[in-house]
Amino acid sequence: MAADTRVSGPERHPHGKRRRDITAAIKLVSVGRGFAQKADLALARELGAVLKANWPAPAASPRTSTGCPSSAYIGISGQTVKPELYLAVGLSGQVQHMVGCRESKVIVAINKTSRRHLRSRDYGIVGDLYTVLPLLTAALKN
Repeated sequence: MAADTRVSGPERHPHGKRRRDITAAIKLVSVGRGFAQKADLALARELGAVLKANWPAPAASPRTSTGCPSSAYIGISGQTVKPELYLAVGLSGQVQHMVGCRESKVIVAINKTSRRHLRSRDYGIVGDLYTVLPLLTAALKN
């Protein structure tokens, strides 16, 4: 009988903050490819803080190039969410993403064009996110 040659090491436990379950969020701010740089996500984070959204970072479309973690992806290759309020910022409204958020109670889309995504929402704001988000955040603070 051969000896067991498998190697095992100590259990690994990640350090730092525990991730929250995005599917349990009541309010979500979701970002898309309309954000030019990763640093621009601060606009979405600040809006989320004012709204008291219970997800610590923006959610995202899997096609987002902003560096959001995969645990924040919504859609066919991500997760399905059902928040009371879903703010979709700079998202194109691709069906792959909309499948993941279509059961949200209220969907608000902010996009510079009134294409597909604005048709799949309850409310829509046509405008550049770099103009709209600071104005919306300031209005909600007051």
